[in-house]
Amino acid sequence: AASIGTSELFFTDDSGVYITRTRDLTPEKLREFEDSDDVTRIIGVSRAATVQLSKQRLSLPVEPPHYDEHNLWNSNRPGSTLFMPMGDVGQQLLALLAMYVSNGYTLYDDYSGCLGGKLEPFIRTGIINDTPQMRFALSHIEQAAYSTTAMELSLICQNIVLMMQAIGLGGWMYSGIFPYSVLGAFADEGIGGLGFRFTNREDWVMPNPIGLDGIYESLCPPYVTDMYEAARTLAARKFGVGGTYDPATGGPFQQSEAIKATALPYSQAQIDCIGEMAQYIYTTYGRFPARFPTILLRIYAQAHHLELEFYDRFFAEGAYLQTHAEHMQRWHA
Repeated sequence: AASIGTSELFFTDDSGVYITRTRDLTPEKLREFEDSDDVTRIIGVSRAATVQLSKQRLSLPVEPPHYDEHNLWNSNRPGSTLFMPMGDVGQQLLALLAMYVSNGYTLYDDYSGCLGGKLEPFIRTGIINDTPQMRFALSHIEQAAYSTTAMELSLICQNIVLMMQAIGLGGWMYSGIFPYSVLGAFADEGIGGLGFRFTNREDWVMPNPIGLDGIYESLCPPYVTDMYEAARTLAARKFGVGGTYDPATGGPFQQSEAIKATALPYSQAQIDCIGEMAQYIYTTYGRFPARFPTILLRIYAQAHHLELEFYDRFFAEGAYLQTHAEHMQRWHA
């Protein structure tokens, strides 16, 4: 949402577990793919951005709760490639807070019935406005952060499925693997998953995934000292050297440098206000966001070869595409 873009793509196959890190790549041109000569370049960019995390396929017990019953027979099987896009709901929420603060809105914690932090100094100085029309509810902005992150992950999977059809691979989008198993919430039982770090509290139903150390870290402690530092880091990612609005990073406009130079960075008071709101959420609820996971994994795309003979025997004509019919000859002959 709002071009925040926090997602990264993890995947696993028979050769191991990988991440393709494209979140912070700078596009080289407005249209990355225009003709066949771009294919080799894009493949090269993708390979350079891909890091191997393990030499073994992601391994989970083939039983509930790790897999849904109806996916036991076909999910993450040998020979398949399982794509696992993830998003940082925490950073999404932090960026949405920044958008609201920059427009003068005040955070109201409708879970607890109070302002979202010690905001009176920012109200007095006019950084934010506490009229009823200028309050935004914590529940609303957290739902927005979660749902827009989920949409982004779904679009990634949809694009993968479209490419699978184009090159003649079978597969589908689904949600039949328990995300917490994949991330590593059952590590104490010897089921390591991907090895993500979690925080937990006795009054939580599930632990909260916050990052994979050194690979995919949220803007939450312990990866930052506190949420004030998180707010400063977000501002630097947007307006600092190499940031989104740094004129030197280029862009889609004919005069990108001049246009980017007109983007006003957050003032120090706005950064402090964003940090106060974020720290309030983290201190009050022990996590950020308060009611949603910091790192989101929910939907998957799996690719594998089709058994064409099965469809020829049991399905009506047209059950698969011509690309599927020609796949083995075109790609493996």
